[in-house]
Amino acid sequence: MAQPTQRRRRAPGLAVGVLLLLLPWAPAVAQRAEPASEDTAGLVWRLVRGGGGVTSARGTTGVRLQSVASNGEIFVAVGENGTFARSSDGNHWESFSPAPAWLHLADVVWGGGRFVAVGDFTILRSTDGNLWETITYPGHGPWNSVAWGNDRFVAVGDDGAILQSSDGRRWQRARRRATGAALLCVTWGGGRFVAVGNDGSVVYSDDGEHWEKSRDTGISTPLYDVAWSGERYVAVGQGTILHSNNGRFWDAAASSLAPPEQFNDVIWTGHRFVAVGHRILYSGDGDLWQTATAQVGGDTVAASQLVEGRITNWGIYLNGVSRNGAELVAVGAGGAILTSSDGTHWEQASDTGRPFSELQGVAWGGGRFVAVGYSLNAVLHSPDGQHWQKTSGASAPFGLHDVVWAGERFVAVGSTIATSADGNHWQETPASFAGNLSAVAWSGTALVAVGEGGTILRSQDGGERWTTVAASATKEPLSDVVWNGGRFVAVGGNGAIVHSRDGSRWRPARRPAVPVRDAHPDDPDWPLYGFNGVAWNGERFVAVGWGGNERVGTVAHSRDGDRWELADDHDFLADEHFTAVAWNGARFAAVSSSDGTIMYSADGDRWEPASEIATFDTLNDVAGGNGRFVAVGWNGTIVVSP
Repeated sequence: MAQPTQRRRRAPGLAVGVLLLLLPWAPAVAQRAEPASEDTAGLVWRLVRGGGGVTSARGTTGVRLQSVASNGEIFVAVGENGTFARSSDGNHWESFSPAPAWLHLADVVWGGGRFVAVGDFTILRSTDGNLWETITYPGHGPWNSVAWGNDRFVAVGDDGAILQSSDGRRWQRARRRATGAALLCVTWGGGRFVAVGNDGSVVYSDDGEHWEKSRDTGISTPLYDVAWSGERYVAVGQGTILHSNNGRFWDAAASSLAPPEQFNDVIWTGHRFVAVGHRILYSGDGDLWQTATAQVGGDTVAASQLVEGRITNWGIYLNGVSRNGAELVAVGAGGAILTSSDGTHWEQASDTGRPFSELQGVAWGGGRFVAVGYSLNAVLHSPDGQHWQKTSGASAPFGLHDVVWAGERFVAVGSTIATSADGNHWQETPASFAGNLSAVAWSGTALVAVGEGGTILRSQDGGERWTTVAASATKEPLSDVVWNGGRFVAVGGNGAIVHSRDGSRWRPARRPAVPVRDAHPDDPDWPLYGFNGVAWNGERFVAVGWGGNERVGTVAHSRDGDRWELADDHDFLADEHFTAVAWNGARFAAVSSSDGTIMYSADGDRWEPASEIATFDTLNDVAGGNGRFVAVGWNGTIVVSP
């Protein structure tokens, strides 16, 4: 599918950076009638465990905070799903909801004696940060950023749109704009407004009405923010930091960045620039940069870990930064809030809760659920899916992506393989393999684990000894595997589907639902899509994933694992990004990386959205058992249904 317009300081999705927008009309998918049934598994979900961070006023966790501003007395933070939060000291925060739940708020600024916040087709203003007035400017938006300078507010948005206002209530279009690219941030400094955006675009204006385009910046990637120090502008973006003395001519910073790194906001503290995103950087001159440290959950974190473009360290993916005198506050994904007195050393805000490790996989067996994750101490067990305990002692393995019940024990795989009879006491096996394993399945007599580069391992003794399958029929990364009583089916990237009756001899599906293509990482226009999860309901396999930049389909099904077709609702599901699917005996449930989205289906063809969800966190896996579904994800989030 076509890439949606990139928005200022929006946290990324999965590897390909496809960012799905929750627009006002998005809930329309829920208009279909729910089936009349007392069985509500998959329909209504409850939060039983959530990580640290600000919770929205509506009680949902995982909301992304996008921007923060201060008037010298209070901080105000805004984010997705209409979330506002305020604090007098940067440490103790209160959520409130003056905006509709569907509204994405991108930026907030203080100026002219008032706060102004902008977002999807809407502008809000407040003199005290408590009572807010909504101003809708018809025919324009979304608005990505707002700044105060030269006795006026200036707001910028998609298609190069620019508005100005002296009071935040009455807005006028700029008389001349200089680009058609989406503008993602605007600032005032050095006697002019400077705005940056997609395709490396930079425009400037002395009065907010007449705009000129800067000379070629030499980059084509987005710029997300810009700040002024009194002597120099600094712009940050995707793998890029630029600086300029006048806003017209720009040079790249001497400090190099890795291409996947993204910086979403930058501020001048009076002594140094501070940039936040995948990590926190600081610089005295905007040219040479150093990495700040952050105390998150009791651990000192210098930089986030990037795993296939995803952020694995809680609280270190940040979208906005502001200061109130000597105090700096940064906000970000999962409701994260960090504070600092100097911009070089940061701590988690005192009342945002201790973060949990990300959970990657969950399974039911032996009378209990077990959830596993990639970080230390991210192995949990529960008899009912509602009350969870961490493993006792120092025996818990880490680096785990998936877990399965293998008749007498749990078997978990990832960067290692571990087994446990009770989900509490674990032992790692001496298996040797290349890369990471993504998933594992049990046939009753054999275990099969799949992973990177088409790797497939097999074990016939319950997971103690493993052998690598010589021919897996694909080189694509395999994301999930399931057994249906007669064969294993594994699914993965670029539409890959392979199957085997014994786990040793594999062949590709003869009629896949979508074209199977080898990845071409050097070709930016090469189509990207794939399957992330697969389940069996006794009659058919259902595979879920994402349709990529060609919208080729997110849900497919098959009765034999060899001949596949897209679900009837494939158009309805085209923009979803499913991470996993499970069957509970009555229906399928599929979970998503997009704002906690959960869908359910009785047959794999017709799908409905869950009527109630409790988190906006990415959900990584779902399992059916004990009469309910359990889904796990970022920030240690666990939701159950019913």
